Amino acid sequence: MMLEAKNLTCGYNARFLLKGINLKVNKREFWGIIGPNGSGKTTLVRALTRAIPPMDGMVSLEGKSIWRINLREFTRKVAVVSQDTHPGSMKIQDYVLLGRIPHYKTFQLLETKRDLEMAQRAMALTQIIHLKDRLLREVSGGEMQLTFIARALAQEPELLVLDEPVAHLDIGHQLRVLQLLRKLNREMGLTVAIVFHELNLASEFCDRLLLLREGKVFKIGSPQEVLTPETLGEVYRTDVLVERNPISSRPYVIVVSSKEENTS
Repeated sequence: MMLEAKNLTCGYNARFLLKGINLKVNKREFWGIIGPNGSGKTTLVRALTRAIPPMDGMVSLEGKSIWRINLREFTRKVAVVSQDTHPGSMKIQDYVLLGRIPHYKTFQLLETKRDLEMAQRAMALTQIIHLKDRLLREVSGGEMQLTFIARALAQEPELLVLDEPVAHLDIGHQLRVLQLLRKLNREMGLTVAIVFHELNLASEFCDRLLLLREGKVFKIGSPQEVLTPETLGEVYRTDVLVERNPISSRPYVIVVSSKEENTS
C-alpha cells in the first residue's frame, strides 16, 4: 500500500470540510480524483501531501502516518505538482534543480554532479531539455506544465500527486502530459494520483477513480464502475450518456442538452 486515508476529516475552519474520507492508493497505480467544482478535490490533495493537517482521522504513507515522517524523507518519496505554482523568472534548469533540495546533504549549498544529472534526466524525460536556458515566463503553458513535472521527477519520488495539471492546456498538450505520466507509471513503477476536471481523460488514463461530492466520497472504483449515467447524473446534476470508446473500450461521457436548447 502506498497511500491510505482513514476517516479523514479536514478543511479550513468552518468554511469547508472533507468528512470521513477513506481511500487506498496501491503502489504502481494510476489513480484519479474527480468531482464537481467545490467538492473538495484540491483540499484532499493538500491533506494527502501535508499541506493541511487533519482534524480527525489519519493519512499514512507506506503504513506510517505522514505527520510522523521526517519532512525531508517525505519529500524524497512524494512530489507534488499543485495549481498555485508561481515560478517567477527563473531559468528552466534552475527551476528543475529545486527538486533536488530534499536530497541535499547537511550544509550543502550548491548542486552536485548527480543533482545536475538527475535534473537533466528529468528534463529529457519531459522533452524540455532544449529549453533548459529559457526563462519560464518565455515558454508556453504546456511547456511550463512539463517543467513543473520535471522538477517533481527530479525529486526521484515514489508517489507523484498532481492537481489538475492539464486543466488549461489544449488537447495536444493534455495528451502529451498524460501519456508521459502513464509511461512513467508503467515503465518506472511511479505511483500517480491526479485530480481531473475532464471525465473522459480520467476514464482513459486511470486504473481507479475516486468521485467526491460535497466533501465526501461518493464512489470509488474502476472507470467502468464510477462513470455510469446514474452516478454522474446524481453527482453532477445533469443528464449524460455513457458510451464505450471504440478504440480503448473505456467509458466515454456525453453531455445531453435539453430538447428546448436543441430547438432554440
